[in-house]
Amino acid sequence: MHAVYRLRRIYILFNANHGLNNYDIGMLQHLSELMLDENGSQRFSLQAVLTKIDLVPVDKLATVREKMTADIFKAAPLCLSPIITSSDMTPPFGIDALRRNIDAACEQ
Repeated sequence: MHAVYRLRRIYILFNANHGLNNYDIGMLQHLSELMLDENGSQRFSLQAVLTKIDLVPVDKLATVREKMTADIFKAAPLCLSPIITSSDMTPPFGIDALRRNIDAACEQ
């Protein structure tokens, strides 16, 4: 007997230093279309993660975050608010929030 698993959340990572490109937007739109079943029920959730935030110049952080968030929600309106991370910062920024998010998704 084998276990049956249900997809609960898809994590999609974006490099904050590069912003979203056409491929990223297309992937978000595609996943957004797959999220809802024929009855309008949500099959899974979609979580954006902005990585490498430490590579964005400090004076551009707010603008980059706002633009990327707006682009994400335009392509995938039901996407969860982005988690912002940097594993190179000391201590790592946002990694604990990402871990808690994964734990929460697994408990559903």
